[in-house]
Amino acid sequence: MKKKTIGIIAISVLCAFAIFAGAMFTHQYLDAKNSVEQFDELTDLIADVETGPETESPEESESTEEPELSEEELAAAQAALAHEKYGALFEQNQDFIGWIKIDGTKVDYPVMQSPNNPDYYLKHSFEKAYSDYGVPYIDEACATGISNNLVIYGHHMKNGTMFSDLCNYTDADFCKEHPIINFDTLSGFGEYQIVAVFKFDTNHEDFRYNEYTQMNEEQFKEFMNDISYRTETDTETEIIESDDGNGNILEETVEVTKTTLYITVSHKTAEQMSDQYRFNDDQDSQLEELLNVDNSMWLAVLYGIYGSDDMIVQVALSQIGNVGGEPYWSWYGFGSRVEWCACFVSWCADQCGYIENGIIPKYAGCVNGVNWFKQRNQWADNSIEPTPGMIIFFDWDNKGSSGPQDGLSDHTGIVERVENGIVYTVEGNTSDSCAERHYSVGYYEILGYGIPAY
Repeated sequence: MKKKTIGIIAISVLCAFAIFAGAMFTHQYLDAKNSVEQFDELTDLIADVETGPETESPEESESTEEPELSEEELAAAQAALAHEKYGALFEQNQDFIGWIKIDGTKVDYPVMQSPNNPDYYLKHSFEKAYSDYGVPYIDEACATGISNNLVIYGHHMKNGTMFSDLCNYTDADFCKEHPIINFDTLSGFGEYQIVAVFKFDTNHEDFRYNEYTQMNEEQFKEFMNDISYRTETDTETEIIESDDGNGNILEETVEVTKTTLYITVSHKTAEQMSDQYRFNDDQDSQLEELLNVDNSMWLAVLYGIYGSDDMIVQVALSQIGNVGGEPYWSWYGFGSRVEWCACFVSWCADQCGYIENGIIPKYAGCVNGVNWFKQRNQWADNSIEPTPGMIIFFDWDNKGSSGPQDGLSDHTGIVERVENGIVYTVEGNTSDSCAERHYSVGYYEILGYGIPAY
């Protein structure tokens, strides 16, 4: 009887789950369908209005000369045309503020603004019903016709609608084929040419893109200092790693041409932030006291200087005691044992997702690891006091088969901590095992440190 009861309960749970899953699927399907239909209906409300100058024959042009309009008169004429074109939409919902369209894409939507409830249209339709698709909307700090930097939000939907097509602008060919964004407002008609595209995580970047809505000349310069971009095409020497079948890493150099896009997000100093937010003397005193605390956290918070991480240290510590390094060199792709100190560091980085995210390189040869950090200006010599998670490189002086010091790295590991002038590390392939080691800060066989941008 007990088994039968359990069986009935299990079947009931599965049925409930199936009903719930079916309801969710139906909701998503209907929401998508309704969203498409509603936007099509709204498109039909746009009036056909001639927004540009009409083409005249030479004879007509000579016989009908019209007086030139002032800037104010031209702006008023544009606003009148815009209201004529989009008036039906505004009558239906007075939160309507404009229409955005990119030819050749699915971006063809009304744009809303509700300053008293800024994110209302994140989850509401034009008709103000709940919708996962929402409607594109403009930042509450923006004022169309006044602000010279407009911020428009829209969803990235899995079915390719809303603003999903914007992600395609990371492809150079797509950018060339779709160079214009049309954004009309009730103040007039706008055509914007795309000059740069960049993608970043708003949860982790401290560039406040929505704080520059009304800029004078000085503020515009500040804005351009906060976002700078450039491209460089360089021929670089890359090192291809392999093994000789006898446990030794072979490194072959090849010439590679790369085009790199650099995007710079500038950080403000503590003094600049104090001025910007008008700290009083007491607040300045407290700030100075905080800055005097010996804590590497402030390097990241205040100056954008990173290089301390406990996650990779914990992974490395968990491997202490391994002998032979097979999990690391086999993971790297070698079929038999090689000198595996760099494979160990790379394996630890991979467990944390740092290789995939470009924070630490995948390297089997120590020289290759050093070059990677140096090329990115993420290198420091042995005079610094390192922080946990930095990658340490050694240049041995007649240890094993290394020969005398030659400025090239023979060994690598992970900085665990620094205490009382002693650098503690976790290293692979030290006496063919994973073990903790320690050295004095500035020890002469330490070549330097790679500083990952954690």
